[in-house]
Amino acid sequence: MSGRMNWKRARPWQPYESKYGANVVLPNGEITPGLPQDDLARRAAEAMRVWRRSLSPRDRSMLERTR
Repeated sequence: MSGRMNWKRARPWQPYESKYGANVVLPNGEITPGLPQDDLARRAAEAMRVWRRSLSPRDRSMLERTR
């Protein structure tokens, strides 16, 4: 495939749909996505992920044990 992608003609993103509904635990252990989080919740979750990655492996393992 040559040339550049024409993003104006690309198909728009479709929301995820599952026959099980939102926030359901599937037999394989995965959870189906729920409603989109608001901006504040999404930013807080991202900040927590960044903070966890900044921890040393020892501190990260201690954090997992306290859950």
